[in-house]
Amino acid sequence: MTDKKVLMMLNQSPADCSLERQLKIAATSPKAGAILMQDAVYFAATEEGRKLLDSGVTVYALRQSVEARGLTGRTMDGIEMVDYDRMVALIMEEYDIVL
Repeated sequence: MTDKKVLMMLNQSPADCSLERQLKIAATSPKAGAILMQDAVYFAATEEGRKLLDSGVTVYALRQSVEARGLTGRTMDGIEMVDYDRMVALIMEEYDIVL
């Protein structure tokens, strides 16, 4: 287990990506986060994505990707919508390791 804050960046759709690896990483870091962008924002509207929230991962979704895919208002509670500036701050300032 690490005390470092780990941020996982996901960009593949649920059809192309299993969350198995991300859930294993989350189990090793009590301070894990995940940014959903591009087609990965579909996780924010599916029960598959709830696994991340239920595992204690702080989940962020890139607002521009959510809007581009028509998912505005359809994402799960507990997911923080972020813009590009906030995403950069998460990567550069708030997390120690970015995957």
